Amino acid sequence: MDNFFSNPKLTQNSLSTLLGIKLQLITKKRFVITRIEVTNYITRHLYDILSNLIVFFLCMNHIFYLLLLFFARKFAMSLTLGFSQILIL
Repeated sequence: MDNFFSNPKLTQNSLSTLLGIKLQLITKKRFVITRIEVTNYITRHLYDILSNLIVFFLCMNHIFYLLLLFFARKFAMSLTLGFSQILIL
């Protein structure tokens, strides 16, 4: 016990180690709580999340096809104009 108090560096290191272990336990506990809360939220609202994702992908798919149709029409118009100019020449 005498050696423990006579060496201040040892005391400081052991205190910082104890504090580090305590902080690690607190942060791990907080992380576990937040992870459990997130999984509880996902399981409670799984139907809402899945339906929102399905609606989102359907809308994106619809927008993609509309854009594709728009550009296909533009491309077809430019091709027909090009062919008509070739035929006129």
